[in-house]
Amino acid sequence: MKFNKNGLLFVLCAALFSNIASAQQKGYYKKEMKALQTAIQNNFYDKASGNYLVVLDPAKRENKNGYLREYTYLWSYCAMYQAANEIEKLDPKAKLMAPMLKLMYTYYNPAPPHGGFTDYIMKLKPGERYFDDNQWIGITSLDAYERTKDKKHFALGKDMYDFQMTGYDQVLGGGIYWKEGDKSTKNTCSNGPGALVALQMYKATKKKFYLDIAIKIVKWTDSKLRTPENLYWDNIRTTNSSIGKATFSYNTGTMLESYIYLYELTGKKNICSRLM
Repeated sequence: MKFNKNGLLFVLCAALFSNIASAQQKGYYKKEMKALQTAIQNNFYDKASGNYLVVLDPAKRENKNGYLREYTYLWSYCAMYQAANEIEKLDPKAKLMAPMLKLMYTYYNPAPPHGGFTDYIMKLKPGERYFDDNQWIGITSLDAYERTKDKKHFALGKDMYDFQMTGYDQVLGGGIYWKEGDKSTKNTCSNGPGALVALQMYKATKKKFYLDIAIKIVKWTDSKLRTPENLYWDNIRTTNSSIGKATFSYNTGTMLESYIYLYELTGKKNICSRLM
């Protein structure tokens, strides 16, 4: 497989391939999925350091705050972790999640108010903790727990739920900030996935507390960031309630998925209309 010199976003394709592998052409997609996974491993994995490169071209690696970031950011690694879970669904013998998880913990910062993953490897230069990155780890972990019933996956999902809730407060009536230490905006990208983590926790535990939190997050996001066209704006500023009106497909996607979860978990056909 020939690579152009783009970054580790290729891993998102691995997750896509695995999700559609149950279609009629299952054999084809499974073959492509494995080929892409092999290409990522062969091209981006740096054996000398044990890390994944952020891009192949050294000239395109970012200098930030006075140091060179050679290796992948957490958000790309989140996609690799998700892809590993999807591959294991089709091929349980692949055993990709355990080594991914071990490497991912090199990004973990246990600092209060609750531990969470930073955007870069801790021993090199710790970065910032973004709530949305951690939520995607939680989503994957709780999905893996549903599949395997392995308690380590649940423990990580619960850890990510607890971390995300340190970013929830009543400024503007609720909602989760985008990243720790920056209270300037609350974003759909941190509230759609936040609702999903809470819904998965409810599914795993049947504790109504988690369902109530998910509904609060969905209601808040709809009230503040839902567009007249039923899409979702990017963010709302806490200082003056002004809206960042970019619309991204992934924001609408997480909110749609939240509504599907709400219907599946409650059995109420009118759950969507009741929350609007």
